[in-house]
Amino acid sequence: MGKAVAIQPEAQQEPLIMWIEHTANDSGDNSSLFQVSLPIECEQPSNVEKPESVSYSETNASGALAEIRFAALASQRGYSVFMPLCHATKTDVVIKMDGTPCVSVQVKKATLQGGAIWKFMVGSGLPSCAYNKEKHGLRYRTYKSGDFDLIAAHVAERNSWVFYELDSVCGKSSIRIQDPAFNDEGNWKLVTEIMRKKQP
Repeated sequence: MGKAVAIQPEAQQEPLIMWIEHTANDSGDNSSLFQVSLPIECEQPSNVEKPESVSYSETNASGALAEIRFAALASQRGYSVFMPLCHATKTDVVIKMDGTPCVSVQVKKATLQGGAIWKFMVGSGLPSCAYNKEKHGLRYRTYKSGDFDLIAAHVAERNSWVFYELDSVCGKSSIRIQDPAFNDEGNWKLVTEIMRKKQP
């Protein structure tokens, strides 16, 4: 079973450090240890109204948690899980079974748009100082074939996931998800199919 230990920082500016350990089976084999550094929100007086806007740090924190949830879920299903030490790559998580090719995954947190519709972007944002020789001032870059294998979109309000093979959504700027799209077994069948395609 997974365990989480949180260390509360003394200063408000310090991040919350979480170590999450997950063991895939009762024998203790295939255990994984994940670390995530998250900004924390200190308790405010009741008479202080919280702003409605979502800060960049809050968005990053929710994305980091989605990555950890995906890693734990994959480990529970028997996959070996690997995570990069930094975000210099578009791959958030890599999963594999013994004797199968690796599947690289980009994890997205889908945002509720209203009703029962969620949306996520099929690309990554760029800092304002980014320079693009062809499109100067470009703030958003869509994914292209080969960046990774799979997009795993997390819908927190339904505690569910929707998986997409990257090649099937390349060229789109965003994807909208509706309730009927949730299909956990279909998700993992897609992972198996991607592994089969990558077999030499």
